Amino acid sequence: MEFYLRVEAVNLSYFIFDTTDICTVRGGGLLLLSAIHKIENNFKQLKAISTGASAGLFTFTATALENAKALQQQIVEFLSQDKALKQATFVIDTLPVGNNFNEDKEKLIALNRWQQMQSPTVVFPSSHYKQQFARPICSRDQIRPASKTGEKNEIISESVYQRYQYGRKQKQAFYRQQTGLKDLPRFVNDLSLKRVRFFCYPILSWRVLLMETFSIPQKLSTLFAHQ
Repeated sequence: MEFYLRVEAVNLSYFIFDTTDICTVRGGGLLLLSAIHKIENNFKQLKAISTGASAGLFTFTATALENAKALQQQIVEFLSQDKALKQATFVIDTLPVGNNFNEDKEKLIALNRWQQMQSPTVVFPSSHYKQQFARPICSRDQIRPASKTGEKNEIISESVYQRYQYGRKQKQAFYRQQTGLKDLPRFVNDLSLKRVRFFCYPILSWRVLLMETFSIPQKLSTLFAHQ
């Protein structure tokens, strides 16, 4: 039997937009983006129909509904074992493939929403959690229990800590991954150096500036400069 599986990260206000710290916001968004790719890469039986920033729609084959539900549960456990992704809330549902794709897709979205309404909007800390700080609440999101010491001895929650660390690491790595430019930091530094010349000599054609930046042969650079 053919089945659909739809997974979506929900309650984004409590995972991306709950702080004003740019690294934490970046980390939250990029973690959800990575979650869909991780699911796709770790469960090879899934065939992607569409994947977005925080949602993915897949098809897969299973012998019965029970086996489809078992795969659904495996993905739930997979996400819950990731130290960063387990801080987010996900909804996952499966549905047998019918004759009308649009209707099936709407049914899956409805199932996701129903599951979201039945679930907490914030991931609760482990039952083994013990308060160990004088200030019991995260200083950044003002919601979750404090459990980590961040920079400048700031008391933060595990969720904020994981997102902040990922966001800081991905500040440069994300652009290298997306563009395939291994020397991206040097490329950015080159642009900074060119900027000095641009402001010192404003008559210099911006097209020549681009040609030099991308190491275009001198003949082409001259040709563009005279257009």
